[in-house]
Amino acid sequence: MPLRDRNDFYAALDRFAALRRDLVPGFRWSADGCELRWTRSTGATAVPMVCMIGDAEPRVATAPSGHPQTEAMSGRAFLRETYLVPEIPAPEAPSPDGRWYASVQQGELHLRDTGGRAGRRLTTGATVAIAWDLETLGVDPWSPDGRWLFACRMDRRAVWRDVRTRFDADGGVRVDHPRVQRAGTAIDLVMPHLVPTDGGPALPIDLGEMQDHFLRLVGWLPDASAVVLLRLSRRLDLAELFLVDAAHAHARLVMREQCATFLRLDPIIWGGPTGCDLLPDRRYVWQSERDGWNHLYLGRLDAEPTVPLVQLTRGEMVVHDVVRYDEEFLWFRARSSGTRPYDLHLYRVPLTGGPARRLTDGDGEHEVLFSPDGSHLVDTFSTPCVAPCSVLRRADGTPLVQLEVPDSGQMLGPRWSAPEEVVVTAADGRTALHGVLFRPPGFDPDRRYPLLHWVYGGPQMRAAPTAFAPRGDNDILHHALADAGYLVLVLDARGTPQRSKAFQDVVWRSMIDHVVADQAGALRQLMRRHPWIDPQRVGVLGRSWGALFALHLLAHAPDLYRAAACIVPGFDPRGGLISEPYLGLPQDDPKPYQDAEPWSLPQRLDQRARVLLMAGTLDSPQQWNLQRMSRLLVESDISHQTLVFAEQEHVFEGHALRFHQRALRDFFDEALA
Repeated sequence: MPLRDRNDFYAALDRFAALRRDLVPGFRWSADGCELRWTRSTGATAVPMVCMIGDAEPRVATAPSGHPQTEAMSGRAFLRETYLVPEIPAPEAPSPDGRWYASVQQGELHLRDTGGRAGRRLTTGATVAIAWDLETLGVDPWSPDGRWLFACRMDRRAVWRDVRTRFDADGGVRVDHPRVQRAGTAIDLVMPHLVPTDGGPALPIDLGEMQDHFLRLVGWLPDASAVVLLRLSRRLDLAELFLVDAAHAHARLVMREQCATFLRLDPIIWGGPTGCDLLPDRRYVWQSERDGWNHLYLGRLDAEPTVPLVQLTRGEMVVHDVVRYDEEFLWFRARSSGTRPYDLHLYRVPLTGGPARRLTDGDGEHEVLFSPDGSHLVDTFSTPCVAPCSVLRRADGTPLVQLEVPDSGQMLGPRWSAPEEVVVTAADGRTALHGVLFRPPGFDPDRRYPLLHWVYGGPQMRAAPTAFAPRGDNDILHHALADAGYLVLVLDARGTPQRSKAFQDVVWRSMIDHVVADQAGALRQLMRRHPWIDPQRVGVLGRSWGALFALHLLAHAPDLYRAAACIVPGFDPRGGLISEPYLGLPQDDPKPYQDAEPWSLPQRLDQRARVLLMAGTLDSPQQWNLQRMSRLLVESDISHQTLVFAEQEHVFEGHALRFHQRALRDFFDEALA
């Protein structure tokens, strides 16, 4: 790539990365809920704005200078070992009185004085293989009275140890052995405890068998009398809710749910929301797909586990999250089946029973921010093609005043072409699939353009954007590749979440076939529909599980794809626990894993096919995948390139991120010339 083109590509990456900052105003409420403040971006300048909420009609004005900012209490980060990657930064947990931060240091629970004085250690005896773990992301391990921390001892002695090469700044090389939770092998043995913060002995919690189980903290009761825990079977086909009293650490089973395939719990083991919200009167709201759609159910923590839950929502609806509740109502966001199944709206349902009512209008994904007293909310919504609009509403959904209507043309320039939302039919001949087609600047339907097909295909998450501003590095890359002259297609096949249970259950014991058929079939439909797609210049790319599907598509649809880029390739379906809910345990039935393996694909590739493999040295499972696949490609005489990024994990950062993005464009510029 010439230097000028390279710099233009980097500038496009920066421009689209800035969209998230420029298009999201950063609304914030005053403590009394009488004032809403945000920053309006007008190109190179940022204007502070304010909306006064009072007895009169709300009014929007430029905010006076020097207005106070409310800063949240912010601690440091500590490294936490997880099921997905060896270590990730986790935030320290502030105590209710603001005096302490809780974290894990060298395997022990620590308290750090927020006033700057030395902290203290709460536990002793940790080893490399048996150490303490503290869950802090999205939940609070502190009891409301500050007397207890919920924490777990983790016995990792039997967990698979991988090999990882590290490169020191002075040129030295060393090898370490991170733990990897592989499919079918031993996983962490979780031992839950209540740890007194005054330094007394930790109280073990007996939940019964914990081998081959996960455990998540749901939360504490407001009076600090008990903590609520969620135990999950390894295959995520069983969920059990426990109430543990703080006085004696005695556990009682509250609710049990089992499924013939898998529950909607996969994100939970990676630190996502538990799908269980505690109400202050010993009631809880549980999300379940038991009737074929993800709905809300109401239960009591003091009821017997045989008492059925009360269903709050019904119909062809997929609940996303609970936003707020009071004594009468529950506010939640959900997706409804129809022509736009991924639009996300705000709803309200009575806790005493009755139909749910939608409170927001306008196509797209709605993000909401309630005032502290719950009387008002900011509703910000957009689609992949239309920039976000922000409206102030009452809690019952009544619109009051429009706050922001950004001008995407001003930010992106007059030649920018909005993406196109596309709908095609799945390989079953009846199911509608939805995606986004990014288009080059100054798009001309009388020309022909090369196309890059971004595929993910993993059953635990979606890939196609549902909002306007880029949410992460992948979205930014899609925009920048389109800016460089490519059409970029991103589409979600059957087997992915946020639709009906039947839509996702297609992946049960069969990971590959439906994704390849749906994705290749979608591209063929779009080619028939759009003559401006050049059928001779089509490439496919994906990262992690997407790399696996990219290679499968290159092998199974040689009439469509000329080249594939495989980023941090998750080629080995046994490489992590993430496969188990969908494929089962490999020792129970190895066939689903064998069917998903890509090791025979090089023998099927067209000799003219081109392949790019890239991975970081610290992402050891994917690094070995890259090397094994490269060897097989060599044996099959398939032209390919490998890029190895020193000291990089599963997500590239810094210079490696930018270099890998530019390398992708260089590869396809040459391969699709």
